[in-house]
Amino acid sequence: MNLALAAAFMAATPPKAFGADPRPITTASLIDEMTDVAGMAEFPSPGYTCKQFSSYDQKSKSPQDQTTEGWFANADAGQFLRVEERAGRKEHVMMDTAGPGAIVRIWSANPAGTVRIYLDGAAQPAVEAPMTDLLGANSAASPSPSVASTARAGTSTSRFPTPGAARSRATRAASITT
Repeated sequence: MNLALAAAFMAATPPKAFGADPRPITTASLIDEMTDVAGMAEFPSPGYTCKQFSSYDQKSKSPQDQTTEGWFANADAGQFLRVEERAGRKEHVMMDTAGPGAIVRIWSANPAGTVRIYLDGAAQPAVEAPMTDLLGANSAASPSPSVASTARAGTSTSRFPTPGAARSRATRAASITT
């Protein structure tokens, strides 16, 4: 599964230099920010960081290694941070990050299995859905079109923001085929 959980994870905690308390981050505030055309031309205040998690082939490290086992390694399927056992099933961890923020984008070339998003250390997922539903291959489960999932040319993307206050972790449960 070629998955870039471009979980562009926006940390809501501003750098110390900003000094101001950040406003509460909610799904509604994130949708407002994502659709504020005038605001897109301004630097965010408070500032945030972007973290990206990807299933790219970790063997691809140096352009000096011009082999299929080096720079051109292309086993982009089935690359996860780790595998966890939860409720009698294996969950492949796609992203795990501490601190306040939001998952603002999930992309997959071949969505399959069940995605679970755990927020703030909760034992139960805040989001649990078949990846095809979550990423728009089955549009009936997709949220509002303004920030919804799209399925084009065999890839699927969700831009529906999912905020967390202390920690966010996304997993996928299914057999992994490469």
